[in-house]
Amino acid sequence: MNIVHLKLGVLLLSMLVAGCGSAPRSPSPATVVTEGGRQFVIQPSPPILLTAAKPGPVPAMLENTRWEFRQVLGENLVRPSPGQEPYLKLANGRLDGFSGCNLFNGDYQRDIPDHIRFLTVRGSMLKCPGQGGVEKQVIQVLQQVRSWRITPQQDLQFLGQGGQLLAEFSAVYPKP
Repeated sequence: MNIVHLKLGVLLLSMLVAGCGSAPRSPSPATVVTEGGRQFVIQPSPPILLTAAKPGPVPAMLENTRWEFRQVLGENLVRPSPGQEPYLKLANGRLDGFSGCNLFNGDYQRDIPDHIRFLTVRGSMLKCPGQGGVEKQVIQVLQQVRSWRITPQQDLQFLGQGGQLLAEFSAVYPKP
């Protein structure tokens, strides 16, 4: 058995060395080696060049992405201050978010791939001067959502029963 391995190794090494010449060569025919009543066919193949592909943008996904509110009912959402951007995050049937002053959470269900329904939405009740309207709008809109889509620009859109745009979000990823 060791002699077979040795013969195969020598044959492969000689084929490799012969293929290192600078002039292009026509492919060698297959070589048949017989050892101990067994035949081995050695077929030369062209070298394979492996290159690393440059990573492209990661497509946004509905779940496990932080989505910052851009618009609610066609109007830009007022951002209270930097670092206080309203957002939501969906994962495993759970909703977590921030509406500009209060945290909220709840449960959602996805029956069909592009359908979603928020079953419960509850939040803390801090008093936020000037933010009461935003808080109510966010909760009301989530209760009306029936479907979703991610645009080619990687924005998330929530749609109502008739397909009208209710809210739009931008994907935000942690900085490496």
